[in-house]
Amino acid sequence: MKYLIDYFDNSLVSHIADVAKNWKLLSDTGIRYIRLIGIMKLRANSLPKKQKVNFYKLFFVLLKRLPKNYKCTKNDCHFCERMYSLKFSPNNDEYLKLSQKNLHTTFSKLKKNILILNVGGIANITYIPADGDKEKVIAFDTGPGNMLIDQLMQRMYELPFDKNGEKAFLGNFSQKLFDYLIKIDSYPQKKPPKSTGREHYGKEFVISLLRRAVRRRIPEPDVIHTATKYTAFTVWQASEKFINQKIDTVFVGGGGSHNKFLMDSLSDYFKNSEIKKTGDLGIDEDYKEAICFAILANELVRGNPVNLPAVTGATKPAFLGKICPT
Repeated sequence: MKYLIDYFDNSLVSHIADVAKNWKLLSDTGIRYIRLIGIMKLRANSLPKKQKVNFYKLFFVLLKRLPKNYKCTKNDCHFCERMYSLKFSPNNDEYLKLSQKNLHTTFSKLKKNILILNVGGIANITYIPADGDKEKVIAFDTGPGNMLIDQLMQRMYELPFDKNGEKAFLGNFSQKLFDYLIKIDSYPQKKPPKSTGREHYGKEFVISLLRRAVRRRIPEPDVIHTATKYTAFTVWQASEKFINQKIDTVFVGGGGSHNKFLMDSLSDYFKNSEIKKTGDLGIDEDYKEAICFAILANELVRGNPVNLPAVTGATKPAFLGKICPT
């Protein structure tokens, strides 16, 4: 694994120390440490992991403190130009606002027990308690999102997905098919932390489901109707089984939020909760995950750990992502 210091030669490390000293961006101890790392790198051309990590942290403190009136003493210093551009992009005001809109900060202000549901191929939930305690946050994949519905639509109707849930609305609920889904699907019973994907809800799963539907002579709209109901059920079941808290509001994002039948089905299961789209809070349903990745990138650049150990099982806060200079 490569670290930031691996891309810098000794002269560049020395220049970074000079920038920190001239603009008083780091303490004297921090500056001396950077110079020492430069000397160690020159002599050994390799550094222990601890020194690499410490340099990484110091560099991002420097970047965070870099003033807007900064000017490099060197002419045509491409490194400083890139460093300045990294922090002061043309859309910096919006960029900084975005960095504050991470899921925990945004939703914990509501002072309610919130369930954030993202319905992509797989459905995943994030539970945020009313008191905003990060140690109580829970997040995991609940089971199928659009994956079963889309595959069934492609095989039965040669359509990419069930637009607005139109086919599901035409069908009726099949208890036999629903019971069969529960029987063959072991994933919802697994305890979090957990995740799943096409390796479980892929071709074999769908073919097995279709064979049962053919044997039982279940009409195609009923298959879509029941599969959509099952998707909503697995979300509700996961909340009941592994969160076991009163949910005040479920905010739904992802492509599945446009499936009206799925949204109605969620309302049927979460009878005592409001069902809303993340767009009601200014976070577009189609771009919620893209926004999250932008936040992760922003926090990495600024040197802020963003994982929640209570969610992932990690032993400590960590930086997420990797910077690969070109």
